[in-house]
Amino acid sequence: MVPERGDVWVRRATVEDVAALAWVHVDAWRAAYRGLVPDERLEKLDRARSETMFLRSMREGPEETYVVLDAGAVVGFLTLGRCRDDDVDAEAVGEIWGIGCSAIRVAEQLGSSVGIAGRNS
Repeated sequence: MVPERGDVWVRRATVEDVAALAWVHVDAWRAAYRGLVPDERLEKLDRARSETMFLRSMREGPEETYVVLDAGAVVGFLTLGRCRDDDVDAEAVGEIWGIGCSAIRVAEQLGSSVGIAGRNS
């Protein structure tokens, strides 16, 4: 069965997802911070650097990254890890380390699926 648009689901990210994750990461930053961060900085965001970051995270980091897929395409991500606050039990409390959604999908409220996935993980 070929997934159709609107068939949204969440799964743990794999190394095969890093290029798509980097694309969403940069796209989300540019959309969210346009007008708040100088355009020159946003235009210098580097997908290759983002790919390296996600790959290193998956191979070495304690955090977990999940992808949001629509019709089989990565359109969002959620990275979860231990809470980094000194005043909580890091074994009992988690933290959202990163969240991103393709800019075009934000308008379609896909972000709520990302939040629900984080709560259920």
